[in-house]
Amino acid sequence: VELSVHNFGNPIPAERQKRIFNFLNTSNGSSPRGLKSRGIGLSLVKAVAEAHGGALNLHSSESEGTTFTITLQKNYHEPGKLRVALRI
Repeated sequence: VELSVHNFGNPIPAERQKRIFNFLNTSNGSSPRGLKSRGIGLSLVKAVAEAHGGALNLHSSESEGTTFTITLQKNYHEPGKLRVALRI
């Protein structure tokens, strides 16, 4: 199963893309509306995707906008098995 979310807003700089999924990695509030990140949401989405044998990917550029894609394996999880690892 694949789900993508796309927007044409400001792209995420290449140097930030490498750490955007890190737990508690916060933004500095430099968005147009001054919004600050707490660094929890994307790391949790990535952990859920990986727990289901999937992945969370990011593609962001000035010309194409930003797309987050989550891929989940349909029959990956067995009841009673825990497959979540949160990296700090």
